[in-house]
Amino acid sequence: MVHKDEVVKKKTVSPIMKHEDEDVKVKKVTAVMKHEDEDVKVKKVTAVMVHEEEDVKVKKVTTTLMPEDEDVKMKTVAATMMHEHVKVTNVTVVMIAVAKLSIVSTAHPTLKERSYSLRGVQRLSDLCSEVLVKISKVCICENDDHYVYEGKLGDIEAKMPCGVCTACMGTVAYCGREVTDFKIGDRVTIEPGSPCGCCHMCTSGCYNLCEESTCYMTESVGGGCLAKYCMTKAHLVHKLPDCVCDEDGAMVQPLSMALHACNRAEVSAGSHVLVSGAGCMGLLCVGVAKAMGATKIMVVDENGELLKKACEMGADHTILLNCNMDAATLAKRVEEEMGCPPNVSFECTSTKKGMNNCIHATEASGTVMQVGVCNEEVTLPLYLATMNEIDIKGICCSANCFPVAIEMIENNMVCVNKLISKCYDFSHYQDAFDFLHNNDDCICCIVSCC
Repeated sequence: MVHKDEVVKKKTVSPIMKHEDEDVKVKKVTAVMKHEDEDVKVKKVTAVMVHEEEDVKVKKVTTTLMPEDEDVKMKTVAATMMHEHVKVTNVTVVMIAVAKLSIVSTAHPTLKERSYSLRGVQRLSDLCSEVLVKISKVCICENDDHYVYEGKLGDIEAKMPCGVCTACMGTVAYCGREVTDFKIGDRVTIEPGSPCGCCHMCTSGCYNLCEESTCYMTESVGGGCLAKYCMTKAHLVHKLPDCVCDEDGAMVQPLSMALHACNRAEVSAGSHVLVSGAGCMGLLCVGVAKAMGATKIMVVDENGELLKKACEMGADHTILLNCNMDAATLAKRVEEEMGCPPNVSFECTSTKKGMNNCIHATEASGTVMQVGVCNEEVTLPLYLATMNEIDIKGICCSANCFPVAIEMIENNMVCVNKLISKCYDFSHYQDAFDFLHNNDDCICCIVSCC
């Protein structure tokens, strides 16, 4: 038993104990105790005591008395509290320098450095509203390539060593005590980030813009999802239907970004869309725009093979760019082939040239969506955007888009598996990054972590 002002840390009492007023040796005591404000709950106490004449040898005294009026609730449970000693060894791929990856092994959860308000968590039984996910598949695409080989994404610099990748799926391995929507074994995908849930942005639904949130890749060694396990808040976890395969499930995150971009651009039936760049994000924007009813979709890129893939995703027109084509010339050609200028343009190349092309090509009162993240400051023809009242918007990850993105995959509205260029085992993660970085035709790679 425990006094109400004491905090008991030990779960198993020493096998030899002595009451302060008795000559007793305790041969066996198994006890689990928990301090709970004013309530002390003794889970199980089993004792066998033997009187030992007048001479008593006390090896350890850990007995305290409780006031008679204290409410003591007795329950019979196992001596080891729920998953008290469960240990999960996690293996994580981390970036230790620009373009240099390595593997680290840690006891999970490694949460002390995370911004989830989980500092100090040492055991799985301490988890409250969190879910531990055993990662099955990870999608590596252009943003991961930029981050690893340039050491930053926009002005987000890598704090090395740090985890990598943000798109994944897996199965629930453990649920915190307050989690009711998931059970062990559920197939799920995870939203990246760590929104606080309390600020103005979070409470208004724009949790992707939370100032307290950090992207997975900049948090810590345990921050990326290219790992055996990943820990996150339950509200950032989404179940996958049985008909959605693991590879497609790993692509929900980039698809949700394309959906977020189309939502912000207000793509609808009858929209005329221009997509600059036929990488993973550009092609997903094509697929989502088509699913939302866009009438005409034009894709421009310097890679002919990627333009063929754009047609598979739903593009109606394509233009193969060359280095001699300026923005004004491209704008004229886009209008000629589409029959009208686009009212929505998606810039997915992360380049000054791509943004310049979109501003010139978009019709007056139209919208330019900056989807790609440029790592440098650029000069743009803002006078043209001003005089034509063109809205320039950006996106940061996504918000409230995962459920719809999952439905799109489930109902074959967007065939994300067409974008998978190659699959790798976890031990060949470096090969996956190298292949994506060195092959212009590569769209994205899938890494199997289990």
